[in-house]
Amino acid sequence: MKPDPAAAAAAELRELIREAHGATKDLARVLREIRQAIAGGAAQAAQAAQAAGNAELGRYSRHLQREMNQQSAELNAAIARAQQNIIDALVISHVEQDPDVPGRLRFTFRGAPFDENFPLPDGPEMDRASGG
Repeated sequence: MKPDPAAAAAAELRELIREAHGATKDLARVLREIRQAIAGGAAQAAQAAQAAGNAELGRYSRHLQREMNQQSAELNAAIARAQQNIIDALVISHVEQDPDVPGRLRFTFRGAPFDENFPLPDGPEMDRASGG
């Protein structure tokens, strides 16, 4: 008996359908894996961006605090100098009897002025008219 060409073609077609079905399952599995990898990569990228942002914010915070500490130290030193100038100005340098009024004393103070030529700190100049 001769092989039936239709039966042979049908068998071949069934085999191709089974292979296509297996390939479709494999493709669906690969797509799931790709989606999971993309989601994992996006989560890792978000975590990396957050960590980088936190690190930069920490670096900026440390820089800002260092600058504030330096400015505070300079302000404290300027206040101490001003206090000393005031104390120096109020120290009595001489006491004498007032010749015009018996029993009255005359006090002479040192009168040390503030230093008007104190060096300016580094930085941009400010316009006095605009206040900034």
